Amino acid sequence: MTDTRSKTERRWAAVIDRIGKDLPTEPGPIFKALMSCPPDVNDPGHPLCVQALTVYNQSGQILYPRLYQAGLSQGRAVDRSEVFQEAWQAEYVLRNPSEAAAHYQQLALRSPDPNVQVAATMGAVRCLVRIGQVPQAVAVAERELAESRSLESPALTASLFNLRLQVLEILRDAHLSRYGQKAGDLLQEALDYQGVSLPSQTRAFVLSKAIELLPQHLARGPMQGQVRTAEILHQAEVLSLQVADQTSLVKGWLDGTHGESQAGGQVRRLPTSGFFGCLASHGDQRLFLVFDKEHLTQCLARLIRQDLHESLGFRFVDEKGQADQELDSDATILGTFPVGAFLPSWGIDIFLRGDSLFDEAARRQQAIYIWTGTLVIVLILLAAGLATQMIHRQIRLNRLKNDFIATVTHELKTPLASMRVLVDTLLEGRTRDSQQATDYLHLIAKENVRLTGLIDNFLTFSRMERNKQAFTVAPTDTAAIVYDATEAVRTRFGMADCRFEMHVEEGLPPVVADHDAMVTVLVNLLDNACKYTGDRKEISLRVRADGPWICFSVTDNGVGIPKRAIRRIFDKFYQVDQTLSRKTGGCGLGLAIVKFIVDAHRGQIAVDSRVGQGSTFTVRLPRG
Repeated sequence: MTDTRSKTERRWAAVIDRIGKDLPTEPGPIFKALMSCPPDVNDPGHPLCVQALTVYNQSGQILYPRLYQAGLSQGRAVDRSEVFQEAWQAEYVLRNPSEAAAHYQQLALRSPDPNVQVAATMGAVRCLVRIGQVPQAVAVAERELAESRSLESPALTASLFNLRLQVLEILRDAHLSRYGQKAGDLLQEALDYQGVSLPSQTRAFVLSKAIELLPQHLARGPMQGQVRTAEILHQAEVLSLQVADQTSLVKGWLDGTHGESQAGGQVRRLPTSGFFGCLASHGDQRLFLVFDKEHLTQCLARLIRQDLHESLGFRFVDEKGQADQELDSDATILGTFPVGAFLPSWGIDIFLRGDSLFDEAARRQQAIYIWTGTLVIVLILLAAGLATQMIHRQIRLNRLKNDFIATVTHELKTPLASMRVLVDTLLEGRTRDSQQATDYLHLIAKENVRLTGLIDNFLTFSRMERNKQAFTVAPTDTAAIVYDATEAVRTRFGMADCRFEMHVEEGLPPVVADHDAMVTVLVNLLDNACKYTGDRKEISLRVRADGPWICFSVTDNGVGIPKRAIRRIFDKFYQVDQTLSRKTGGCGLGLAIVKFIVDAHRGQIAVDSRVGQGSTFTVRLPRG
């Protein structure tokens, strides 16, 4: 707490020093600079709102507030009694406002003294209003105001403002349309400290009257901000005059005859009010700043709050032992400490708001436990998920392995069994003639070709699974790929019940591919087209260029593929119709191999199929 106290003392001294250095030299700008800006805890120069001030020169004379100098006006008061004798006699003794108005107007015209002219005009206006000549009264007043634009003295300036107030009251009572504009103009001029030199007593009176006379639709509408400023400045003028009345006390603080030095911005309570005062330097001038207890405690709270934990609260205790706030029943006072040397008789109670500090520590520890437990649970779930995924993957691999073994066994067993029967028949000589023997040999050769194709597919699949399949990708003649693929299936497609068409665009550019791999792709697609069509087979192979691609399309008039099965036909060992597959022969690896080769070439494969109408497989490869 000692460190907090020393920091608060330094910050307070910086506040007072900053205020003194930054203030303008005129009272109006001083008030506006101090009162219009909101306190900012991040700016140590402006967290204090000042309600009033007095300004002294080096010799202790008051420079502000501007006190009314009565000597000149009192000297003329005797003369005025003679000058206004006839007019006053007619107005107050004879009760003849018409005659009094005439006397006043004559005085306003022939008197060389501007002060007499203004006073006479005010009397004439007053009497004209009494006899009901309101327009004439307003005209007389406005003429005098127009001729007295040069403000020769504070006394004359005050008289002219009083005349304007008189005109405003007349316009208000007569409900004339110019009333609102005139009232607004008067308020604006009363707020002008630089252009209008008024004694503080007069300005305070004019400000209060201007606020009172301003129409409500202006006071609560477009001039609401000016009204608020006028209220603040009126209070500041009145309070500054009250402080100026205690000149001897303030001067004692200025020269240090009242005890402690005012260095460092020491704060004193004013004895005749609830306000506090503090000295600040402004060049060769001394400023006596005045503020109330609320603004003082708000400023100190902003300075102290920067060093206290948010769970701690505080309150101020003044020299009379009065606290600025009541504590809650659950608050615990931790200690009372002095505020600082600038407020030697004040203390500050530091208290704990209930058990908030301990609750916060408990919540923080609880949060640590919760997050730790949550992290552990998440890690366990992740580990369980990974283990489950690995188990599922292993199960799938085992299932795939078993399916592979079963498929290989079955697919190899069928042609081998057929070949064995045929060979045994030939060896035993159980043939009718040489033609039957020749047919059996053709069947054996056919089964051998089938067996070789199955073994090639199995080997390709094995290399795919081990990622050992290597391709030599290079610009390759497209026509050569098509020619080799059609030659491989020519024997099967040469049957009488099969019509095969091939359409290859002329002048096709080379394709970026492995020649043998692409032949395998086309052979598998053509072989499937032949297998899964009926007795009347219509198969076509079309090759064309499509922008950056070379497209190979195989179309058949076969059984087609259901929509729900299209997305799975490229899976390993997947067969849409097991019965049909057994009849035609196959193990579900052909399209998987096609998809693998196309993907390895950064190509695309698409399927368009309708059940009972046939299918079209289109392979797209980059052109060379």
